[in-house]
Amino acid sequence: MPARPFFPLRAHSVIALAMAAAAIACAKPVQAQTGFYLGGSIGQSHYKEQSPLTAPIDGGHTGFKAYVGYQFNPTLSIELGQAELGTFRAGSNTIQASGGYLDLVAIAPLAPQWSVLGRLGLYDNRTLRIVGERTTIETGRNIKLGSGLQYQLNATTALRGEWERYGNRVNGQTANVDLYSLGVVVSF
Repeated sequence: MPARPFFPLRAHSVIALAMAAAAIACAKPVQAQTGFYLGGSIGQSHYKEQSPLTAPIDGGHTGFKAYVGYQFNPTLSIELGQAELGTFRAGSNTIQASGGYLDLVAIAPLAPQWSVLGRLGLYDNRTLRIVGERTTIETGRNIKLGSGLQYQLNATTALRGEWERYGNRVNGQTANVDLYSLGVVVSF
């Protein structure tokens, strides 16, 4: 049996992509407002490092974030938020990762209503490690980064799809957790 291509293109896929490209090309541009906005996202978080606890880490878990931001101009904003990255198990250890963050967000238009996002910031993490009856808390500050796409629905509402990397202190080492999320931003 011949090998199948990795990304097979079928007629309906090509038609759907062509229709999406035509809709984007014909869409009326919507300018994002400057000023304050609120946002929230939910998605899957994945522990990315080899466990510093010498046990394999289980798979992805639900993570979410909520934030307030200020957009200075159409290409630059700042966000202050809280991220809850989920609970992970490593052998007899349970790890709960969360923390606050402050990010600079750069926004570049791709097409009418579509923008690409890049973010860089500081993450103040709090990691709980539970082993049996004993709980320890580790804190630390790490660089946070991410990227994503934004679709501007109207002048006050946008949808975002993002990837973000959070560094968490676990057992004296930094372990990365990636959050893949979908969310909504509302300007006021």
